[in-house]
Amino acid sequence: MLARAGIGRLTIVDRDYVEWSNLQRQQLYTEEDVKKKFQKQLLRRNV
Repeated sequence: MLARAGIGRLTIVDRDYVEWSNLQRQQLYTEEDVKKKFQKQLLRRNV
């Protein structure tokens, strides 16, 4: 739908941190990532 609407690039920003309370909902993070920003951890993992 986005491509049909002419959207060529989409940037998603999440200024949240990996925390113990949301760790069980995250598939890309481990306990080592707690208290670190999501973006930095994604870049580190090359996802």
